[in-house]
Amino acid sequence: MARKSVLLTSIALVAALGISGCTGGIDETSEKQNQTQSQLSRDHHVTAAGAMTQKPSAAFSSVNSKGSAASMAASKAVFASSPKVYVARSSQADAVVILAAEAARQGAPMLLLDSSSAAQKALETEIQRLKATEIILPENSNLSDAEKALFGDVSVNEVAIAQDTSSASAPASAATGPDGFIIFTTAASRQEVGTAAALGSLQGAGGTLVELESADPRATSGTIEAIKNVGDKHAIAVGTDFASSEEFAGLAESATAGVELPGGGQVVFPFRRFVALYGHPGTGALGLLGEQGPEESVARVKELAAEYQPFSTEPVQPAFEIITTIASAAPGADGQYSSVTPISKLMPYIDAAEKAGVYVVLDLQPGRNDFLTQAKLYEELLKKPHVGLALDPEWRLGPGQKHMVQIGSVEAVEVNEVSDWLATLTRENKLPQKIFVLHQFRKSMIKDRDQVKADHPELATVLHADGNGGRESKFATWNALRKDLPDGIWLAWKNFIDEDSPTFTPEETFETVTPKPWFVSYQ
Repeated sequence: MARKSVLLTSIALVAALGISGCTGGIDETSEKQNQTQSQLSRDHHVTAAGAMTQKPSAAFSSVNSKGSAASMAASKAVFASSPKVYVARSSQADAVVILAAEAARQGAPMLLLDSSSAAQKALETEIQRLKATEIILPENSNLSDAEKALFGDVSVNEVAIAQDTSSASAPASAATGPDGFIIFTTAASRQEVGTAAALGSLQGAGGTLVELESADPRATSGTIEAIKNVGDKHAIAVGTDFASSEEFAGLAESATAGVELPGGGQVVFPFRRFVALYGHPGTGALGLLGEQGPEESVARVKELAAEYQPFSTEPVQPAFEIITTIASAAPGADGQYSSVTPISKLMPYIDAAEKAGVYVVLDLQPGRNDFLTQAKLYEELLKKPHVGLALDPEWRLGPGQKHMVQIGSVEAVEVNEVSDWLATLTRENKLPQKIFVLHQFRKSMIKDRDQVKADHPELATVLHADGNGGRESKFATWNALRKDLPDGIWLAWKNFIDEDSPTFTPEETFETVTPKPWFVSYQ
């Protein structure tokens, strides 16, 4: 009888694809049937349980919902039909793990029963879509009349569940047919009951499970390699820590480009910390960076970063923060009180940094100009994978204002315009995540800071606390700026050589500043 059901399902699928009703001759009809059957063999196969699988619709997608919703989404993604369906309550975690393992071995969907009416309706709809003829539940499920009604006339059988779940996890896939695909998850996600159920369905449909170090496919060299290994197969990520299907696909596409940050991976934090020389090429008056040439600056910042490494479990990467547009006392030809540095003058430092694995942040001091206009002047450099951007609101003047007379400021809307543009540039050019720094030492410098967007996956947004002076003063600035910081923003600290009394040592910077800064610059 099971064999007959499978045959009927196959015939129904073939008919649904329009094989009947052809108007051509016998040979033409036969050829079209062969083509359709070939397509079926590529996109569908029948499991041991008699289920008909289907290839995931997108090259990269995700199931990032919880509980029963995750189980439904996984079933819909890879099963066209299944006479047998495994079901357990979301509250029965051990039973879910064991039944999911059995579903994977047999090649059948694993669904969850939740208490909400919406979830129960979704379960009923999915069972009908699968054309199920048998429901398998753990023993003593004690279904209410309303729950029994969800299954209609479908046969319901209960099975004994062992309490030891140690052997029930990560079973071999039940099928390795031509529509084999990759399943991504994380160690954290595997603790979720919805993920356990979804993995049962996906492995049962022929998926191969790969555990990632991070839910962001760009995170490390390991996750990037895993994405590359998908090749021409499809992949589904499972777990609430993954992004939506659309966003995950975009991140995966970036990962496949293979361009990594200095130190590996395509995500900045929390996989590394930075120590940077700040300044402008050719002059020591604006910071340590300009006290020597490009190669000497590389050697100096590498030595400085190495001094921090004993106090960090994460790798400490060297960096440059180059003042790219300089606040000027004179208005200049354009009347903007900002001097624009030619790209040709910056290139020796950009190139030396790239060769040595040093990250570069371009710092803007726009005067009466706006940040976005100036950022676009350096689009050529920002298309490089090791170059990020910093906005210095101290030097963002309003109409009629002058440097050293007023302290500048910027509104959140202008910051967001820049981050939107930079995120788009990064995404469209398939670049690794970029550092996006906001300098601040007074709250008034960033208006409506709570409205600053820090949720672009293409950017690592950093708040750089620029307090100077004695220790108490620096800590007071640090603590004031940390208060009510928008979610998703990382913290940076500045050590001044001449204006701090005394300058913090590497050990003091990483051991006494709380939380430990992710980016430290020297001016």
